[in-house]
Amino acid sequence: MNKDIIYINEKYSDSTIYENKIYSSTVNDHYYHLNTCSIPSDYYETEIAFAVKEIDYFFPIIGSDRLKILDVGAGRGESSVFLAERGHQVYAVEPCEDLCELIALAAAKFNLDIVPVCTIGERTSRLNMSNFDLVIFHASLHHCDDPYLAVGEAFKVLKQNGRILLLSETHMRPWVRKKWWYRQLKINPEKMGHYGGNEHAYYTWEYAQMLKKAGFKGVKKYPVRMYVDPLVRIEIGIKQRKDGTRNWSESKFFLRSIYYLSISKFIKIPGIFWLLATCSIIPAEFLAIRK
Repeated sequence: MNKDIIYINEKYSDSTIYENKIYSSTVNDHYYHLNTCSIPSDYYETEIAFAVKEIDYFFPIIGSDRLKILDVGAGRGESSVFLAERGHQVYAVEPCEDLCELIALAAAKFNLDIVPVCTIGERTSRLNMSNFDLVIFHASLHHCDDPYLAVGEAFKVLKQNGRILLLSETHMRPWVRKKWWYRQLKINPEKMGHYGGNEHAYYTWEYAQMLKKAGFKGVKKYPVRMYVDPLVRIEIGIKQRKDGTRNWSESKFFLRSIYYLSISKFIKIPGIFWLLATCSIIPAEFLAIRK
């Protein structure tokens, strides 16, 4: 066991075990990438690390003071490295032990204040800490066995007036039925972007209800970064590849560019974003407070 990692003993579900195996099978590639990095930004500024762009968008709202942050579902740790480089103390929660080892190595290499925590989002209160300033879920809450429980755990570890951020979570549009969505997930998982393990999807109003049920107040919705700054999303789309082939064809690039550029203008009309997000027509990011 690595002395730089906090281990919270937990019997993982079959889904989490399967996810961990998938991540472990690719970890050597990430070690290679880390070895090529000279500075922290080399590590987190990659074509797949959209988290840092989403998180950076919120810090003018959150403030610039040094924070104690719980980064839940940290994965390879790009977001944790990004946050720690900016002077924050970060506890990176990740159930895959191999990825925790990777995060610990990145923290040591760049001399950053990051503590990997090998556990799941539903067990973070076992850290026996209740003084976090901020809890972040970036595209990770919907991978939890029980997202409602994970949000409840976040509430427990936050100090008074601490905040929670939900970013880039799987979003259901109102005309899509959940039964159909989960059926498609079984029939054609690759088309749905599903790699195995846990996968949940919620309507926008359900994420808001989840936060309120846990006890959070002042739940606010914000546009996702790709709609505020569409060029960022278009740039990522251009760079993304699978097996050496671009994810976006020329026609897809053309259509996606028109979509993102149009939405970015449309949601600036007063009241439009609130209406579309409340109805779950477009996705939203969430910020809420523990009073």
